[in-house]
Amino acid sequence: MFGLVFFASLALKDPNNRKIAMSQAITSVHNIAVIGRDGTGKSKLVDAWLHLIAQTPESLIAELPEEESRGITIYNRFYSLAFDQGRINLIDTPGNSNFLPKVGAALSVASGAVLVIAGSGSAESSLRLFETMEAANRPKVIFVNMLDLPDTNWENSVHELELQFNLSPLVLFLPIYQDGQLVGLVDVLSGEPVGGGVLSEGLKEERDRYFQAAIEQLSELDDELMADYLEGRPLDPELINQVLTEGIRTKKLTPLLLGAASKGVGVKQLSLFIAQHFPTHSQNPIWVGMESGGQDAGLVERRPVASEAFSAMVFKTLHDRFSGKLNFALVVSGLLVKGQKVLNSSTGAKIDLNHFARMNGDHTEPIEEAGPGDIIVIEKESHLFANQTLCDPSEPILFEPIAYPVPRCTYHLELTDTSQDNRIIDSLHKVMEEDPSLRLHKNIETGEILLSGMGPLHLEVVREHLKSVYAVEIKLVDPYIAYHETITKSVKVHGRHKKQSGGHGQFGDVYLLLEPLPRGEGVLFESKIVGGVIPKQYIGSVEKGVREALIKGSLGGYLVSDIKVTLVDGSHHSVDSSDQAFVQAGILAIRQGLPDAAPILLEPIMEMEIDLPEADLGRVTKDINARRGRVTGYTYREFTTLIKAECPLAELSDYAVALKNMTQDKGLFSMHLKGHEAVTSHLSKKILAQAQR
Repeated sequence: MFGLVFFASLALKDPNNRKIAMSQAITSVHNIAVIGRDGTGKSKLVDAWLHLIAQTPESLIAELPEEESRGITIYNRFYSLAFDQGRINLIDTPGNSNFLPKVGAALSVASGAVLVIAGSGSAESSLRLFETMEAANRPKVIFVNMLDLPDTNWENSVHELELQFNLSPLVLFLPIYQDGQLVGLVDVLSGEPVGGGVLSEGLKEERDRYFQAAIEQLSELDDELMADYLEGRPLDPELINQVLTEGIRTKKLTPLLLGAASKGVGVKQLSLFIAQHFPTHSQNPIWVGMESGGQDAGLVERRPVASEAFSAMVFKTLHDRFSGKLNFALVVSGLLVKGQKVLNSSTGAKIDLNHFARMNGDHTEPIEEAGPGDIIVIEKESHLFANQTLCDPSEPILFEPIAYPVPRCTYHLELTDTSQDNRIIDSLHKVMEEDPSLRLHKNIETGEILLSGMGPLHLEVVREHLKSVYAVEIKLVDPYIAYHETITKSVKVHGRHKKQSGGHGQFGDVYLLLEPLPRGEGVLFESKIVGGVIPKQYIGSVEKGVREALIKGSLGGYLVSDIKVTLVDGSHHSVDSSDQAFVQAGILAIRQGLPDAAPILLEPIMEMEIDLPEADLGRVTKDINARRGRVTGYTYREFTTLIKAECPLAELSDYAVALKNMTQDKGLFSMHLKGHEAVTSHLSKKILAQAQR
């Protein structure tokens, strides 16, 4: 007898007895991130898992309005399940690529992960989630869900996993169907039915094939098991379980379980499998941090056990309308008791932690103490933020913060210059504390306030969240394109500012030479004044006037760049000349000279990296060309292809949506400004005509 029958006696704990002994919590805490695309039944699996504990007919899944209206998970949700053997904390994560940073944050504190795929869907759609999971390097199990649906073909899903992700899943269960209905499972290692149903002769043969495949895969990890298998000796069930556990811990095995969460099939087996074979938090690798925030700080190690000094990583901030500010933290090492003084090593501040709790869906359960692996919610600490470290003041450590990707979708935040603007900005700062993948910044050239996120859906959710939680409404529109102007021929211009209105007058007189520069050179000012025709103290004033005038060009009022301005001559008046007079003279000269210097329009060119499945390469390349862009290179990766391209920013306002549609939400991109290039005469006229409307 093999496999799960060895721990089928593990009993779920009485849901009314929520508190467990500290010694037990210390050694047996699993933090499991449940990951899956929208539509795979991921949250139904979490809900079914919760029903194993609560034994109630109602759904225990917490949702906010923006999630309920779309039928998807947008925010990480935390649920805590108590077992006789310890505790499993489940993290229900978003499935849309707009919210991948939240998945990464969940994995940063997880000790393991469950990837949920649909038995009737395409495993390839989980590409970005799989990549995120692989980058986190956590033990994982794949759960093929929704096997109760009529169009299910779970073996096709497994085959896709093998092809798309270069995996060799260790299949540990097979479905049992009777009259077309899923009634139970068969344990591949033991050959015993689980949950109901009888094995047909065909299913017995199928189980034998998968048993041989499983033993061969396990034998590759252990010499003793390999020898027993090759020599035909009886296989030791305990040894098989040990090899299975070690293979998961070292990430050399990817077990595959299956079932139907909506029917409760396979859920208990998944829960028991994790309790038996997955490493607990305290069995995970050593955490490494810095002694302090100084440049010369050395490395410090923390074993994730109770005997080490206390340390915790704050990984999430939440502003609750009723409870105020909440900070989620993973206790990495040591013990925390109510009232304990800890050090925020990110700021140097000391804190008395008097209020912390365990999160369960949409409510908190106050606790008196916490140990390694516990995910706690710290209340009433307004100066605590995500990505900060808490630790024992006598043994400081600073953990590396969670890295968030650069936002790839930007909109102009329209403000009205009223008191409402302050409420909007204050509310946005709170939302950004909750979601570090957002960015609020100002475009210096256009003066716009810009809000950037991971995609249009991400920013639309932010807009709805601001309205429902903070009672403020924002308007997001396409940002302005920061065109530039430049000149294409050299001209010499004269600027004289002369004004007499009683008393001292104003006099400044300059001659400037305007010359074009290569792209990317900006504005260069030079003085060739000799003989004191313009005193030295006024040279800087001329330059100030020149640069001020170049902020608005003669074509469309855009910034003028790639121009050299040389002060070659001029005159002054001993009484009437002043700094301001020469500023005005410089402005007049530029305004008079630009129209005569054959000005042209320049547009911003973005350097792009587009990461996508190879199957979508052709259509995405064609689309780049249609946007007046050009591909500069390809890099072939393990699962995807990276396109490097250059494209005008004006053609990319809808690119996040377009790439999603072209790649079925599997494509990602990033871009940054490469420089400005000349616009064709025909397009320039069109742009300038639109700007004048």
